[in-house]
Amino acid sequence: MMSKVRHALVAIVAAAALAPFGQVAASIDGAQAVRMLATDAADLLAEEVALVALAESTVSPTDLAAVEVQLRSVDVQGQAILVQLQGLGVELTPAIESTLERLPLNEAIAATDVPMVPRPVVYEAAIDDLLRIAAAPAAVAPVGDGSSGPSYALLAVAAVSLLILGGAALANTLWRRPETEELEELAWSDELTGLASRRRLDHDLEVRCDDGPTTVILVDVDHFEGVNDQYGHQAGNDILKRLGTVFAHHVRSDDVVYRYSGEEFCVLLSDTDVDEAQCVADRLVEAARGINLPNGANVTVSVGVAGADGDELTSAIEHADRALYLAKQQGRDRAVVAIGPTTN
Repeated sequence: MMSKVRHALVAIVAAAALAPFGQVAASIDGAQAVRMLATDAADLLAEEVALVALAESTVSPTDLAAVEVQLRSVDVQGQAILVQLQGLGVELTPAIESTLERLPLNEAIAATDVPMVPRPVVYEAAIDDLLRIAAAPAAVAPVGDGSSGPSYALLAVAAVSLLILGGAALANTLWRRPETEELEELAWSDELTGLASRRRLDHDLEVRCDDGPTTVILVDVDHFEGVNDQYGHQAGNDILKRLGTVFAHHVRSDDVVYRYSGEEFCVLLSDTDVDEAQCVADRLVEAARGINLPNGANVTVSVGVAGADGDELTSAIEHADRALYLAKQQGRDRAVVAIGPTTN
């Protein structure tokens, strides 16, 4: 028998797919097509945000598998709408493009097709941008001689058709994922913070070896053992979760934040020199101060930064770790950049 979660997912897809169907019965012009596609895209992203939240609250591996299948279905629909908006000549913001594009898949897990979901702040920006486009479509729709009207209608019909097909496919595949695959895939995300896991970091280090310069940032929470001892592990876990959220919001959209170990975090910054990375590291230090301990004191972190090219990435983490140790020695609550491979 289907779980309540599966029933909810089917209802979500059916509603998303069928609601706009009546709207495309008549011919529409460019502005109407843009309004329809932008509205559908905003609804689709809101659905994806809800599914991500559902995944975070779902305990059953079987239900989690259903959520991931739905995310993949939404992913395909979003990219189709993105292509249509681009075909209409609509100028889209980076937030819209990054959320409607196919969700980036790590090569090692491509076979199981597990999406790496963008952060909530990116979704919020994209939905706001789409709603602004939907509110004033004439400002972004191309002006033609009227002969192109049927093609706009065709594009809108295609978008609705994709939604319907996506819903039908989902209804037939919600319960197909094996539980063993689910448990293995969960290891790519840290259970407590929702960030990328140490296992994913190890893989990404291998993948990035041929991708050019990458800068490593290591972050350690100052006096964290004292937090656990004085306020309990639940309070410590809450601090780690809040730090994970804050750090994810203070890096660039292409950067990845990992939970490196107990109270340590790692950030990989592509195509970034150490000066730019230090600016990011300083932002993380400042952001951590905005989180308060139960006694009202500010949380502080020590940060180490190191740069590397290609196969030097593993040693860059060692250099960043030495720089982090120097930050501790110099009084904590600061970021230190490694100076050469012999920093100690």
